[in-house]
Amino acid sequence: MNFTLKHNAENEIIKGKARLCFGGHLMKEGIDYDPEESFCPGWSSIRLFLATAAAEGKRIRTGDISGAYLQGRMQKTLYMHSPHDQKEYDPETGEEILWAVHGNLYGTKLAAAVWYQDLTTYLESIGFSHNKREPCIFTRRKLRIARGDKSSNTYSEVKLCVYVDDLAYYGSDEHAVGEFEREIQTKYGDISPSDPKLYLGANLIQGEGY
Repeated sequence: MNFTLKHNAENEIIKGKARLCFGGHLMKEGIDYDPEESFCPGWSSIRLFLATAAAEGKRIRTGDISGAYLQGRMQKTLYMHSPHDQKEYDPETGEEILWAVHGNLYGTKLAAAVWYQDLTTYLESIGFSHNKREPCIFTRRKLRIARGDKSSNTYSEVKLCVYVDDLAYYGSDEHAVGEFEREIQTKYGDISPSDPKLYLGANLIQGEGY
């Protein structure tokens, strides 16, 4: 089990988290899993994303996908011991009962890769494409067809930065942002959208109009 505390911009504790984790250090490549790539943006990419939003005069919104790693499916069924204080034994043989891991779980060698693939597949299905140089930066551009005069057609755009289960995003207008929030929450549940004061441990100050 893994226990962590989440803090706000004033360093006050706002949430406690408990996670059941798999002993990934015991997994053997080629037997328990086949290698897959996972991606996480570097701070240079994150700063560029935030700077671009400021330059375009847009406000950053953030969201947190709860239990993100649990969304995907593992390549193979794995087995694990139950937590030390919850071990169960077969009443007839006295042998310890192992747990079968059917879904993705924190601690496995492929947890991050499985989650990244699940999220990427969904984002692509709703029209997003990722930056060729930065796989964790996504953009969606949609045509809005005006009634009557085609010359009045416009485009809406949403840009998204994914840091594991933390989402930072902004759009060309409130409608585009709202549409994305509804779609992502339909798939992954409540992400608690907000105008953040804290992002990835760094204070984020947004002025009027950006």
